Amino acid sequence: MNQQHSSKIVIIPKFIVADILTKLFQSLSANSNLKFNLFRVIALVSKEWRYDILERVFSCFYFIGNTPQKILRELQSLPIKKGIDISFALNNQTSELYQSTEFQEFKQFISNIRVSDNDKYIEMVSFSNSIKYINFVIQQTKTGEMLELKNLISKLTSTTTTTTTKNGPITFYLHLESDFEGDEESFDFHRVSNALSGSSRIDNFRFQNYSTDIIVINIQSLQILSNLISLQIISTQIDTSKSICQLIEFHQSISDIFLGGVTFKIGTYDEILETLSRNHRVVEFDVEPNEELPLYLLSIVNLLNSNKRLKFLSLTNFDIIKPPKGSATLSIANNTIKYLNISECNIQDSRSLNIYSYWNSPSSLVDLYLQKFTKKIDLHEYFQQHKKFKKIYYNGREQEGNPFRSIVALLEGGKFPSFQELYWYNDFGNIECVLQLLPLFSMLIKIHINQTLSMDGLCKFLNQRNSSIKELKINSVDKWNTQLFSTSLANNNFLQTFAIDSVDNSYYTFTEYIELLIHIISHNNNLNHLSIPSPKVSPISNELQSKFSVAIKEKATQVFSLSLMVSNPFLKSVLSENQILTK
Repeated sequence: MNQQHSSKIVIIPKFIVADILTKLFQSLSANSNLKFNLFRVIALVSKEWRYDILERVFSCFYFIGNTPQKILRELQSLPIKKGIDISFALNNQTSELYQSTEFQEFKQFISNIRVSDNDKYIEMVSFSNSIKYINFVIQQTKTGEMLELKNLISKLTSTTTTTTTKNGPITFYLHLESDFEGDEESFDFHRVSNALSGSSRIDNFRFQNYSTDIIVINIQSLQILSNLISLQIISTQIDTSKSICQLIEFHQSISDIFLGGVTFKIGTYDEILETLSRNHRVVEFDVEPNEELPLYLLSIVNLLNSNKRLKFLSLTNFDIIKPPKGSATLSIANNTIKYLNISECNIQDSRSLNIYSYWNSPSSLVDLYLQKFTKKIDLHEYFQQHKKFKKIYYNGREQEGNPFRSIVALLEGGKFPSFQELYWYNDFGNIECVLQLLPLFSMLIKIHINQTLSMDGLCKFLNQRNSSIKELKINSVDKWNTQLFSTSLANNNFLQTFAIDSVDNSYYTFTEYIELLIHIISHNNNLNHLSIPSPKVSPISNELQSKFSVAIKEKATQVFSLSLMVSNPFLKSVLSENQILTK
């Protein structure tokens, strides 16, 4: 740099540099080779960058479940140890490494450990302050104390803090294996609670039952985990819904509950919603049974009217039952819930029911699911109470006519300035028309189309060059025309993210694919992410390789990530050399 320009040097504070590098390394989490290459380049800047800044931001994840010696050699070769994150499965293959002298310095970096109640190695387990996740596998359902688990927890609670580190919260995963040893028909959670009673660090508890024949009882005993915040129960049959009700009613800190594939031998989800309506601690409640279960609409309405703490409610795979004719008119007054989704439920007489239409006062809903729209619904009345929404999920499977034109007429002109994202599903007849209407939405920034779009319709949209729309993702495109598409996307300098999931590969060759990438990268300076499916890989000429290298090098600062979805060594090496993310 000459003297004329030296006065323009700006000294960037180290915390800003560290923040930028942190985000960069996080974005490269799936590409370890590229991460290490970038690390080595940055380390050459200065000693300060290598030993001060990089030590703050460098991170590297390892899973040790097999080939332990190979991973040990990789760990020993790292120039910086701070930032290592290890997930360790203690088993026959890894136990020797765990006890070895060479591995002792790396135990402090284990954040996730997996052990079994049938393991003879549980005695050797020791915890450092870095531990964040414990995976405990139950292979024996015999009655009595769970001494192995109790022993593990006692070691956890005896972990001492240092002057520089503190014991953080623990996420505890409990798995009941399908090939357990024993003839018991039930699993009593009192055994788990008694073993966990000494730990105050568990704030996230997840239980998954891989044995469909075992019924879980006394799950309310988890009340003993006084600092529990998040509860997830998956693929489990519970004796009675009252046990979940008791846990919700009496636990003082649970705020996040997910029940996935949970059924009850006795009881209903209506009882749980009734209990939840009296609760003022739970913020998120997500339920997804693996079979369709009945649920009364009145239970949902009462919950929303009574619980003003709830921010997230998702109910999937229910058969929602409306009140009988002649019943009092239902209405909802709730301005605190942000997310409500019952779109994947079977609703009796769904043509005349949409949960959002029951609001009688302004809401704070962010997402709206419009898949039950018909001509019978008064759109002005429908949107009147929901003016803060940001996203519309539109599913046209059950439409009568084309109500979207009415929606466009209602929303255009900035009447709903918070509306920014449109997710479109299954309305094959109207999508081309909709794309032509989108310029009317001056505030729209993101569009996802989960269906097939014609090449002609796509290019017409790209040629509109809507200045507000920054992201476009499409499931598939037919009637492919490489030249038409290449010209349209290259000339659109407003989109920042563009992705297509699938294309009929018979429409173009691998050479045409590379030429397409070169043209877009060379002419479009605004794209941050580009993803276009590749046809079958075939050899390309040296001239084309050279053109691709030049295009990537010239635009390396503009193109942040490029999803090639191919295993071509040359292309990957060019992207790696220029620090271009390829996922």
